[in-house]
Amino acid sequence: MVTVAQFDEVEAAGAGHLCQVGFQALGSWAVPRLRHLVDSGELGRVDLVSAGGCWVRGDRYYLRAPWAGRRMLGGGTVNDGALTNAFAHAVNACLAVAGVERLGEARVAADLYRAHDIEGHDTGSVRVELPGHPTVLVAVTLCASETEDPWLMVRGDRGRVRWEYLRDSIEVRHAGGERVERGPRMVLLKNLLAVRSGAAPDLLAPFSRQRAFVELCDRLLASPVREVPESAVRRRSTDGDRLTEIVGVAASTKRAAENGLLYRETGAAWLT
Repeated sequence: MVTVAQFDEVEAAGAGHLCQVGFQALGSWAVPRLRHLVDSGELGRVDLVSAGGCWVRGDRYYLRAPWAGRRMLGGGTVNDGALTNAFAHAVNACLAVAGVERLGEARVAADLYRAHDIEGHDTGSVRVELPGHPTVLVAVTLCASETEDPWLMVRGDRGRVRWEYLRDSIEVRHAGGERVERGPRMVLLKNLLAVRSGAAPDLLAPFSRQRAFVELCDRLLASPVREVPESAVRRRSTDGDRLTEIVGVAASTKRAAENGLLYRETGAAWLT
């Protein structure tokens, strides 16, 4: 995982060069469309851009590489966690839709947990509050009972939008009715080549605009990871793998993301 110091070093060394970062979700038409919905007023005053995700990852996932589940390794930063790796696209997409490119003086509250025997977090929520931007809230887990497609929500006082970011369609709901919009996804490498040849004006995921994500990862690395009480954990074996489930985590993930809450603010039974 790149630290802010390393990010700055690379950015300085690459000045004047094109560099696209592989956040594939930023290649979706949905990102500029959601930005337009935020800015246009169709949803009213937008106060929250959030994401939720529930995946199942067993012990095999954490045995796949020496760095898996680690925060540090060999004196270097790894920062492998649900928010910083598995659901990094959700975190970065929320920041992009909210228009946050630098954290600056943002208030960041992190709430990180582990049910697996790891150093990092397999379940976590984070909230970013920056004046002039909607609040960003992401709640995700790798300890669900079943895997669901992750989703991103934009909430305004006149309506809301839901985007399952692995797909290229969004659902818009407000007093005027409901509709589904669909659009294309650009392969980021093709976009890079198009910009280089002059066939496209701008990169979709330029290096410089990913600073907020790197800054947020640094803050998550500095945040404590708490163990989930064993009484709230179920472990089962399937297909030669041992799966770890936090009882009720899917419901609290949905509540957190839909209401801008950290896990600890949801009243989740698995935290007591």
